[in-house]
Amino acid sequence: MKTRYFLIIWLSIFLSCNTESKKSTVQEDETTIEQLAEVNSVDTYDNGTIDNFNEEIIFYQEIDYSKHKVKYHLWEPTASTPKIIKWNIEEKDAKEYFIQETIDEKNRVIEIKFMRNNDSVYNDFTIFESPITRFYYEDNKVTVVDYDSEFQPAELFEAGLATQITYFLNKENFIEAVTAKVYVSDHLMHYFGMKTIKKGVAEIKSNVMPTIIFPYYFTDNKMNGVIPKGENFDEKTVIKPYNEE
Repeated sequence: MKTRYFLIIWLSIFLSCNTESKKSTVQEDETTIEQLAEVNSVDTYDNGTIDNFNEEIIFYQEIDYSKHKVKYHLWEPTASTPKIIKWNIEEKDAKEYFIQETIDEKNRVIEIKFMRNNDSVYNDFTIFESPITRFYYEDNKVTVVDYDSEFQPAELFEAGLATQITYFLNKENFIEAVTAKVYVSDHLMHYFGMKTIKKGVAEIKSNVMPTIIFPYYFTDNKMNGVIPKGENFDEKTVIKPYNEE
């Protein structure tokens, strides 16, 4: 009788412990799933992955302006594209809103800066514009890069625009092909997540067409007087940032 009594007690204790063990295991599993859900919600990435987006982005390097010709133009902000008011003003007249255009020894623009209040880079652009644009020249190739007012590659992902576009030209300076890069900051990556960033970058790149190098419209010298265009470019489709006389 006593033996049966002890067996019943032992079995009850065993079953109780086994049940608590199962509960503990389930709780641990649930915690793990919750942790994974939290991690996946921000799409974790390693440094190598984000660097792959930016590895070919050309970061800003200072120019020795004393070794280059510099021109100044008046401009004014608008609801969309900045508008050129007057070309080639005197430096002393470059005050409130002006463009500083820097030219190399081959008579090609290498940089434009939208300036304000004597010498400050304009920083009130919408996401559709950038205050600094650089032009990098190689044989039969022009790379155009946009920078923000802090001289960092412009974050144009939310505007659906590329930060850097390389135009491949033939001997007649027609655009034959283009490649594009979209700058992705840590902030963008954490805010949107890797999946959204990858999809968005792919869409932006696919929308870049070999039509025209539009930033040249804000310059006087252009590429030694030339604006490279694609074979099927239609001049009528362009809203120029100035009034033609």
